[in-house]
Amino acid sequence: MAQVREAEDGWSTTYGGPVGVAALCSALQIQLAEQSEAIAAVRVAAIRELLKDHSGVEVAAMFGVSKTAISKTNRARTWEDPTW
Repeated sequence: MAQVREAEDGWSTTYGGPVGVAALCSALQIQLAEQSEAIAAVRVAAIRELLKDHSGVEVAAMFGVSKTAISKTNRARTWEDPTW
């Protein structure tokens, strides 16, 4: 953000001007949301795998979070049939 605030006038011309910058930011935001969703699914699957051999309290201690956080994660969406 500081780079944009401190940039010289016309910096966005290279990127298609303000419209191009806004479009690029929108595309990147969509991509980031998709990646974030995939990462969350991996995290859920890993937590579920840990819960096969450890209690919710133990898993919570591993990550420094509450048992409630682990329970919520365990109930979240993930992909089908992860292989470890």
